[in-house]
Amino acid sequence: AARVVGKRPSSLRVGTQVLVDVPAVASTPEGCAALRDAFQGAPLLGFGCAQDLARLRATPAADAWASSDGVRDLQAALSRPRGGPGLAAAAKAYLGKPLDKAQQCSDWDARPLSDAQRAYAALDAVAVALIFERLRAVDEAIDVVARAPPAR
Repeated sequence: AARVVGKRPSSLRVGTQVLVDVPAVASTPEGCAALRDAFQGAPLLGFGCAQDLARLRATPAADAWASSDGVRDLQAALSRPRGGPGLAAAAKAYLGKPLDKAQQCSDWDARPLSDAQRAYAALDAVAVALIFERLRAVDEAIDVVARAPPAR
């Protein structure tokens, strides 16, 4: 179940994942300080996230993610010669569920974000985290098999 966190609708909790409306939170000095504290040095996980990073770097709290060293782009990890699958295809392949991408081209600069935009962003964030966990589990299983002694 999703729930709004805080007094303003600037974040949304979905399970253990938190979706943060960075432009809304970064609109105050207190919000910028909170973002810096929360994200400074923390690895970020995204999917085809170059445009998202550019938008984040345009906020007043940009120093929290000024370096892309801590950003893991799941699309690059799944890369194919033509740039890798989109998130909807990756979700279908790795989670067995398609994603509705209808809100992708909506007006993300308008505030407040619509309920549909918030649900879309939360679902995308959760899908990326679930795909990452699935890939990590597969990677760990491959390592276990590789370390196993040969059968006799």
